[in-house]
Amino acid sequence: MQTQIIPLLRVQRCLLGSIQYGLHDHRAWEMGQHVLQEAKRLSPRAVILDFTAIPLIDSFLSRVLLDMAKALHLIGTRLLMCGLPDAVIISMVELGIVVPPGTAVRDVDAALDMVDAG
Repeated sequence: MQTQIIPLLRVQRCLLGSIQYGLHDHRAWEMGQHVLQEAKRLSPRAVILDFTAIPLIDSFLSRVLLDMAKALHLIGTRLLMCGLPDAVIISMVELGIVVPPGTAVRDVDAALDMVDAG
């Protein structure tokens, strides 16, 4: 039996996951598939991923996150990323990775407030 990539907790009408370690390409892809499956199964208003614990995100994981945001949007669920360290933000800008407006927020509380606001 394989362990979960990231545990997803139901909080209000959201799924909340905390990325606790860097993900190599295959594990990043598996995480994206797992999140999408759970979102399809549970129909949350949003998926909130907390990146506070990791120092860097590589270009492949960035692409997985952007694809995940698009896929979630197609099933009526919003992706919110919070706790992005400064180095991650700078790397994403340098790589030309543009996240949809309202996707990146300061912390979990801000993400939950955004979901409550609609």
